Amino acid sequence: MKTLHFFTEYYYPADNSTSFYLTRIIHACAKAWTGSLRVFCAIDNPGPEQLTGDRIRITRFKGGKLNKNSLAARLVKFLLITAKFFCAALFRVRRGDTVFAVTNPAFLLVCLAFLRKIRKFRFVLLVYDIFPEVLIAGGLASERSLKYRLSLRIFNWAYDAADTLIVIGRDMRDVVAKKIHDPSKIEFIPNWSDTENIVSVPKEKNPILKRYGVENTFVFSVAGNMGRTQGLDNIVEALSRGALDGGSSFLFMGGGAKLGEIRSAIESRKLDRVTATGWIPAEEQNAMLSACDVAVISLAKGMYGLSVPSKSYFNMAAGKPLLLIADPGSEIERVIEEHDIGWHVPPEDPDALADVMRKIRALPREEIVSRAERARRTALENFSEEIILKRYRQTIVDDSEKKS
Repeated sequence: MKTLHFFTEYYYPADNSTSFYLTRIIHACAKAWTGSLRVFCAIDNPGPEQLTGDRIRITRFKGGKLNKNSLAARLVKFLLITAKFFCAALFRVRRGDTVFAVTNPAFLLVCLAFLRKIRKFRFVLLVYDIFPEVLIAGGLASERSLKYRLSLRIFNWAYDAADTLIVIGRDMRDVVAKKIHDPSKIEFIPNWSDTENIVSVPKEKNPILKRYGVENTFVFSVAGNMGRTQGLDNIVEALSRGALDGGSSFLFMGGGAKLGEIRSAIESRKLDRVTATGWIPAEEQNAMLSACDVAVISLAKGMYGLSVPSKSYFNMAAGKPLLLIADPGSEIERVIEEHDIGWHVPPEDPDALADVMRKIRALPREEIVSRAERARRTALENFSEEIILKRYRQTIVDDSEKKS
């Protein structure tokens, strides 16, 4: 009997977008897969298991409680997880099995590609981030360095070793196609919106807006993880250049590597009506996603095709129009243009961003509401969980059984 193996750093009950998506992908495949199914994850706190049955097994490895905002600590953690995952694959995966993995931790991709050449299993790779190019956009590597060029060759070889590559953006498909010999192996399956659980909280009842005293203002917000590849310094600079008028405010909601810098900038530049809240409890997700009139999605310059911000789909589910800061042609810009649910500004242009924010603020209220309604409708009609998970089942389960 063939086995379907899932390798993912995050899985239920981890509280982030990767866990949200991977848990549901795994459960959808479990319902259709006729053989054995194994899940390997780095979340050692099991909580109540959602997968049951004799043919389904979950192995949880301790990932270590390290400071995720420290690059050195993250590197150690990734190496530790990669070693544990690789040992599991080495001893558990057999010829003819199917292995599904995510591009994090990145080192695992190379290990599985090497094992794939020896063991001849079917290798399905879900591409959430593209390595090592994402290091350039995050300012963590130089294109000219020998280490980077060597890493590029190794990772390109690893991507090419996969039998199927699932990308979550059309821009990402463009980038991956240049890394491999056979672009026909690429499947584009976008993320979906959790329209069942995410609902809009009215502004006058929103506890977060009341907590920070901005319920009577026009609110722009960034919600979720605030990392190095999001170009958040550009937003701070725009706010310093008069992006907000007297009746508007800005909320940075969440944590991450850039939170400390953002708080320092707010204080040193004396930015009125700008607040960095820190992490918001998971039980306040609907309030957090609803705590704005316009949701701001930001990626650094050079991130074209390297990542698709999943928070965009959560914001759409909450019925919020999007203000995207990203390279032209990126996946979310295409969604915005196709469905008329927001605005787009190129990165590293704080004056342009400030100008667009002031123009949005000056729009009639009914125009903002119209875009908000279209955002929710777009989530329901184009990015429903049922539609997207059906495509995952077809790509992972149906194709594997055809080739077994």
